[in-house]
Amino acid sequence: MARRVAERGFTLMEFLIATVLLAIFIAMALPSFQGIIANNRVKSASEQLQAALFFTRSEAVKRNQTVSLSCKTGGCQNGWTVTVDVSGTQLAAQNSFGDVNLQITGSTSASVSRNGRATTTAAFNVIRTDKGYQRCVRLYLSGLSEVSDAGC
Repeated sequence: MARRVAERGFTLMEFLIATVLLAIFIAMALPSFQGIIANNRVKSASEQLQAALFFTRSEAVKRNQTVSLSCKTGGCQNGWTVTVDVSGTQLAAQNSFGDVNLQITGSTSASVSRNGRATTTAAFNVIRTDKGYQRCVRLYLSGLSEVSDAGC
């Protein structure tokens, strides 16, 4: 008599059941991931804005001239430019974030003098309108900036 060898692996039915269960778990987890993604977009935008303020300050000191960050038409969510005030030379530019639910309100510009101090204080409120997440990017007269999790 021939000996029967046990086969290894999954049957098609077992594979389909496992796939359906996995799809159900993913569908249940998806809404919570959308909140995490929205919050990360606000964090990313506020950190990019703070980095631009650091760049503005360092260029003002390096060039020994006043340098300004100015929001593009429609607000900073559409991007910004960093320029030397006297010559109008553009040093850097940020394009739009491409997210219709992301708004940056408050200040529309910030200038830093040649000694690294801001000419006026500025506060940019980065908001995700559909989820309510917000962060505040502040530029102090000292030229230092900070990001806080609360709104401005």
